[in-house]
Amino acid sequence: MADAKGNKPTLYFDTCCFLDMLQHTLKISPKTDREPHVFYCRKFLEAARQEQVTVYTSTLTVAECICVKDESDPGNHKRVMTDDVKRLIEGMLSSGRSGIMPVQPLPAIVKKARDLEWAHGARFSTMDSLHIATALHMKCDYFVTTDGTLDRKGGQTIVKALGLGFCRADSLAHLLTSDSRQLPIEPDLA
Repeated sequence: MADAKGNKPTLYFDTCCFLDMLQHTLKISPKTDREPHVFYCRKFLEAARQEQVTVYTSTLTVAECICVKDESDPGNHKRVMTDDVKRLIEGMLSSGRSGIMPVQPLPAIVKKARDLEWAHGARFSTMDSLHIATALHMKCDYFVTTDGTLDRKGGQTIVKALGLGFCRADSLAHLLTSDSRQLPIEPDLA
């Protein structure tokens, strides 16, 4: 999976990647259009544990990833904070065994987050700016997200102009070894 120079791909997982995986794992309002993305998020974490790729996220993701929203009732999104949710969040973000490399929000990252607006006109939320700045600071190749609000605010254009790919995990399947790329085949129930 290394490039011609022998460098491993580096990815940054936005908080929504973890929330998507939680929703699908616990079957709490999983979004069917995100199944391939979730599958490949998991594959990238496996590859990270095997040191084939590096996957970063900010330690601030722990503060953002506190519950799963049950969106089965469109008018009433309930926050789910069961022991299972908490255990899975802790395992993904704090166990040191998931493959994630946590990054502290250093002063240089915080300034880079501020400069997204000052120098580039980005109008992101503070947390989104910190996530993007962390990915830039760590010299990631890709910013993996399903956050549609980032793109509506010109995120994809700004992030790409700064040299960072902006995508879902399923669009990066080509970075995985061939045996990791195949999506599971659904059984024919007809």
